[in-house]
Formats: sequence, structure tokens, C-alpha cells
Amino acid sequence: MKLSEIFAYLTEGELSQLSIGGGEAGQIRPEDYRRVMRSINLGLNNLFTRFFLKEGKLTLLLDPDITRYTLNSVHAVSNATAGVPKFISDVGMPFKDDLLKIQSIKTEDGYEIPFNVLHVEFSCTISSHDVLEVPSALVLQSPDLPEQYKTSLLKITYRAAHPLLDVSDSLTITPENIEIALPYAYLEPLLYFVAARSHHPSSLGSEINPATSYYAKYEQACQRLENTDLDLDRDAGSTRFRDRGWV
Repeated sequence: MKLSEIFAYLTEGELSQLSIGGGEAGQIRPEDYRRVMRSINLGLNNLFTRFFLKEGKLTLLLDPDITRYTLNSVHAVSNATAGVPKFISDVGMPFKDDLLKIQSIKTEDGYEIPFNVLHVEFSCTISSHDVLEVPSALVLQSPDLPEQYKTSLLKITYRAAHPLLDVSDSLTITPENIEIALPYAYLEPLLYFVAARSHHPSSLGSEINPATSYYAKYEQACQRLENTDLDLDRDAGSTRFRDRGWV
């Protein structure tokens, strides 16, 4: 969908009674674009974090001297920053720092490696959303390592963020030309999220707080979507070991 479509829904619905930046009620003037787009950025980030809407992949080159890998573009082969180890192979498709949550980890041959599973040998650990700790035996390819774990790299699939809308120059913003890669099923909660943020300043002291009401609608819409199982969620890799009673 286009950004202009989202603006139209907001103008005719959630923002129809609200004056943004001194304009008429419901109007989103060009000088208001950046303010609304910042809220849209936050809403998209919330939705893409909560739901698996976009898949990303990266290849991690195992380094014998490193067991703790920070999955940041500064460590990508495509990055020209000197003086830091380069262990993310991203030639031809530069890593955009869009990692929200690791979904699966596999060897070069496609064998799945568990993560954050206690008492399972060779399980990796995700200590924060972009920090992966790999067992030293796996990194060093110890002689007693099982055959399926013998690999020089790890293939990581992750939940990716939506690209941030560029609000740096309001004069170049053309809503009709800006693509928002959001399935229409998730449009309603995005509108509620933006409305909650937009109504907040005008809600102070009012008996009924529109911001609180819209945020409640956002949560309800998200819960309905969670029950429909529309996203790409493929967490089997991290739960299979629990499901089989190995934890």
C-alpha cells in the first residue's frame, strides 16, 4: 500500500476530529507529514516486532577467536569500517541492521542448531536481540564434534523490521510514491496506534482519554490477529526441543 492510502484512512477516520499542527480537523498538511510519519514508523516497528511479517537472512562466518557475535552491520563484509572483525557475509545484499528477532540457526548443510535451550549440548545463546553466543566447541570445530555440527558458517533466519520512512527532508516527501510493505490485515492496528499517539497531547485533562481508548483498540486488534495465525511465524526451531521433552 502507499503512504497516501494510510493518510487517507487517518484523515477520514481516526484523525477526522483532530487538528494536527494547526490545520483543519482531519487535514494532514505537508508540513505535518514528518510528525505523522514518525508515529507510523513507531507503529510499523511495533507490528513487525510483534508479528513475523518480514523474513531476513544472514550468513555468519565462524571465527576461531570469537564466540560472542554482535549482529550489527559494522561487522558486515560490505561495511568499509576498519579495525573491527568482519564475520557477516553480505556480498550482493548488504545487511541493513533490520534484525528484530532470530527465528532459526542452521549449519551450512541445513542442520538446525538449537538456541536458548538449557541442558542441550551445542545450544547457542541469544543474550540480546542482536547478540549470539556460539559454543566454543562449535566455533573451534572440536574433533569430537558430531558430524552434523561440522560447519564453517551459520545461516540465520530472522524477523526483520520494516524500513524506516525517511523524514529528513519534508520537501521531498511524496506520499503517493512511498510504499508501505504492510499486509492490509494489519492496517487497522497501525491506524489505531498512530491515532493513540496523535490524540495524546489533546487528551490531557479530558474526562475521556482518546489516546487510551485508541491504544486499547490497538491491543484488541493485535490480539485478534494473533488468534488468526496470519504471520510467517516459524518458531519450530527454538521450540522443538521443548516439545519433545528434552528440556
